[in-house]
Amino acid sequence: RVATVEAGGFRRCYSEQYDVPTLASDLDCSNSDSPPPSSASHYLYAAREAGSDTFLLLAMGVANRGVVGKGVANPIPIDAGVSQIETKLQNGVYWYNSQFAFGFSSAKEVYLQPADYNGTQCEGRLSWSIEGTSGGYRAGCTCYSSSACTNVLNLERVQDGQNYLKEVYYLPP
Repeated sequence: RVATVEAGGFRRCYSEQYDVPTLASDLDCSNSDSPPPSSASHYLYAAREAGSDTFLLLAMGVANRGVVGKGVANPIPIDAGVSQIETKLQNGVYWYNSQFAFGFSSAKEVYLQPADYNGTQCEGRLSWSIEGTSGGYRAGCTCYSSSACTNVLNLERVQDGQNYLKEVYYLPP
């Protein structure tokens, strides 16, 4: 729940609908109205339905350990337009941050086209398209791929994406 996260000292620095394009600067809230201090110790990335105070999924990463920074991901081409991405295990989930997508997964295998479309353990996957015209791609088992998700919605379109939120929180020192 949002109240539990905030009671734990986390402060929200980014919250947008899934259909709103995600910028790399949104990931560390550097262009936020109230950016976190450089000494913020942890970041939390979450998805929830608009109007709900319960998260669909969330994960926390230690700041300055490669979770937010570029260079975590190393794409390995598999087929035309598809890449298996190198992930980094931290705090029980596998993180990635490529040129086109950011997110985490409870499973090590992440395939980007351009965001994570792997169907294995879908409930533990969050993927946001970055630096493009798209916003969030998936929130757990909700995405626009019948082979990867059980709840098929195009979260990058206004009709579906306005009902889901991408959120970033930080823990001050």
